[in-house]
Amino acid sequence: MLWRQKKIESVGPSPIEAKLYTSRHLPVGRALWWVARLAVGVALVVVLLGVGVVALYKIQGGEALLLPLSRVLPIPAARVNGRTVLYRDYARMLDGWVYLYGRQGVLEAVGQETLKRRVLDRLVQDALVGQMLRSMGVTVLPEEERQQWEALSKPYGSEAVFAATVQEQFGWDGEAFKRYVVEPLVRLRVADEAVLSWEEAQREPRAVIDALYADVRIAPDRFEEMASQTSASLLLGDDDEVGLRLMTEYPLEARALLTSAPKGAVTDVVELADRFVLYKIVEREREDDEVRVEVRELSIEKRDVHDLLREWIAEAKIRVYVR
Repeated sequence: MLWRQKKIESVGPSPIEAKLYTSRHLPVGRALWWVARLAVGVALVVVLLGVGVVALYKIQGGEALLLPLSRVLPIPAARVNGRTVLYRDYARMLDGWVYLYGRQGVLEAVGQETLKRRVLDRLVQDALVGQMLRSMGVTVLPEEERQQWEALSKPYGSEAVFAATVQEQFGWDGEAFKRYVVEPLVRLRVADEAVLSWEEAQREPRAVIDALYADVRIAPDRFEEMASQTSASLLLGDDDEVGLRLMTEYPLEARALLTSAPKGAVTDVVELADRFVLYKIVEREREDDEVRVEVRELSIEKRDVHDLLREWIAEAKIRVYVR
């Protein structure tokens, strides 16, 4: 018996038919379709909410609806260099100041619109201070905020009494007072300390004192004249005398120069915490272990955080949404 050999076309399982392959991937395609529809729906809702919120900013009585929305949505009161000042913070802070001024009986005299501007200005300033701290690489430690809270509480005898006083005056609990008063106060103080030692911020006053130093080295007899032209300098009138003072009464940073510089000489530039100084030695006496010195001072004040804030506010991209 003869067997007919069957020609083998391929080895292994037969390929899936095209229609079966398509049907097997149908659930994935359907899921992608629903995801796309959901994304479009969410985008549409966001746009509608945005349009609705913008309308609420403008219409009379819209603030009454913005407040409950702001508790669940990040609705902005303003944007400062791309960073959002939240409406919920603006509203809560405004409530506290309105409450305080109302209790003091001066709300009508000050005006609620004035308070709104002041609150918004404070929030914008605090946002800029935060950005300034980040640009300087400075971090505010929780311990610094805690110390400030304790310092404010101390006159009241206890933190509990202080918190009760805050509640009575502002209608805020202690956490709200920390958020809207203590923390911004600490950030401003820390920023000021950092700015005073920030080389970039002090280039201008440093250049001025260096130029004055070059001038007085050429013409030391003009020291008093130049000192009289700088408001930060200590230069008394003809009827007054600075007099000899103990060396320990002078800043620590200046004592070595005041000890070594000859009478009539002008010291090198001395950098103090708040200013740059040149001293002219008028008289020096040594008795036992005590040294007394009389000087004239030519000084240039350093730039502080408020100087920088004025510049930052002028250059900042600030968009205000509230009326």
